[in-house]
Amino acid sequence: MNNNSIKKRILFISHRVGLSGSENSLYTLLKNIDSNKLLPIVVVPGDGPLVEKLSRLSIMVYTTQQGQWVGHLGAILGFIFHFPRRFIKMYKFVKNNRIELIYSNTELSPLGALVAYVQGIPHVWHMRMYLNHIPDLGLKLLPARLLFYIIIKLSKYIIANSKIVASQFKGLNTNGKLFVIYNGVDLNNRPLPDVQKLISWEDGKSISIGEIEEKIISVVGYIGPYRCQEDAINALPIIVKRTKSIKLVIIGDADQFYLRYLIRLTENLGIRQHVFFSKPIKDILSFLSRCYLVLIPAQVGAYGRVAIEAMSQGIPVIGSDIQGSEEVIIDGVTGYLHRFSDYEDIAEKCTYLLDMPHMRDEMGMNAKKFFEERFTAEIYTKEVENVLLKALYDH
Repeated sequence: MNNNSIKKRILFISHRVGLSGSENSLYTLLKNIDSNKLLPIVVVPGDGPLVEKLSRLSIMVYTTQQGQWVGHLGAILGFIFHFPRRFIKMYKFVKNNRIELIYSNTELSPLGALVAYVQGIPHVWHMRMYLNHIPDLGLKLLPARLLFYIIIKLSKYIIANSKIVASQFKGLNTNGKLFVIYNGVDLNNRPLPDVQKLISWEDGKSISIGEIEEKIISVVGYIGPYRCQEDAINALPIIVKRTKSIKLVIIGDADQFYLRYLIRLTENLGIRQHVFFSKPIKDILSFLSRCYLVLIPAQVGAYGRVAIEAMSQGIPVIGSDIQGSEEVIIDGVTGYLHRFSDYEDIAEKCTYLLDMPHMRDEMGMNAKKFFEERFTAEIYTKEVENVLLKALYDH
């Protein structure tokens, strides 16, 4: 008997093919999942870095567009217009490949959930965003409460990646379907830190991390207004007055208008030489291991994957005190929470840890211990796997 015939066939749906937070979490799950029990098949909207990494795991990948019921008006209208054709295509694929469970890695598209509902197979929805507080997402096809109600109805189980994400269901009867499972970070197979290259957004030139002689303070993630990189930049002149050997490295995909605004801001503040804007890099862990501090000044977030990636390397994190931050940053123990949009508070906490390296090192050790207790890839994979098996055998 073919061993694959006794494995449970699960379709994992990813709405993107890059290597941002949700895709990295999916890859971590698939890399560590129990292949003796589960046979993963992955749906993606196109080609990209995620597909390249999945090919190394010998996982079957199927390409089809899914659309979004949350986003700008054009995306929503496109979702409505193309839905019948995409639904039929996905329906046939699920049926022909004898899929037993569908797992949606995002709340942005309901296609997998609807196909699972019509075919009568269980669906698990992995919630990763605090939808009401992310301005870039714009419109929703349905009012938020109705959208969450439908998510409940179309799911056997729901996984939220933080308590703040789970709180979106407050006041709705989730019927015991809701689980909070924190993301995990896989620490295996990383290149040496000094080999990692940063690629400038401005001229495309690259620089290896080993060439940076200054202490690195970093902000990692999408470069856009709601991520508030300007707060880190505004804090830098105060920090540089105390410690001139500092390089602020800002890494991520970028809203080009906001990026140009940030570049002009560094010029106006006279700190251009202290800031480097880098395009995304494949191995963020090797970069973070070289940092002195990591900043997360965002006004929204839901769950700070970058925070746990930094903690996995023993690097303290200074993040804004928005709701949910306390789930990953223990104030005064693994890092600091700063007052939101208060660049002077950011500067004060950074300069303290720059002046007191022994405190920075102690916080780093606490951060690594906290990571090992809660956020490893093994813990994450096992908890998600248990939900998937429960969905399969309770159905």
